[in-house]
Order: sequence, then C-alpha cells, then structure tokens
Amino acid sequence: MKVLFLSNNEISEELANWLETNAKENVIRFNKRLSLEYLKMNYVDFVISYNYKYIIKKELIYFMENKIINLHISFLPWNK
Repeated sequence: MKVLFLSNNEISEELANWLETNAKENVIRFNKRLSLEYLKMNYVDFVISYNYKYIIKKELIYFMENKIINLHISFLPWNK
C-alpha cells in the first residue's frame, strides 16, 4: 500500500518508520500544504496526518474517499 504520511516534526517519525519496517508499507513523507493535484499525480492509497500543521480541505478528503486518519496529540479544543 502507498501511504502518504503528513507530518511536520520528528515526534511522528517513529510511526512512519514502523509502517515501513513492520507493516512493510510504501511510505511517502510530506510536510508541505497538500493539494488535490499532488494526490492525483501520486496515486496514494491512504493518508495519515500526524502533527501536520495544515488543515486538510474537504475536497481532498472526498477525493480520498475518506481513507484518511488524523492523529492529534493535544487536548482539543483547548490546545488548538
């Protein structure tokens, strides 16, 4: 499976490494603002957002047919 891993810091690197080594997934690390064009060009199967600083737009979620997981380490809504 081709997994797009959205992150902006080293905290999430452990999960990306685990996906590669233990789950044997093809992980693409990405830390810029995600666009629909990028998703269309790279044919990803799944998106994981972990400590990603950008809001993922609805059009991207619909395009991915809800195959997106967002992991948050803060207490929401207080630490948004």
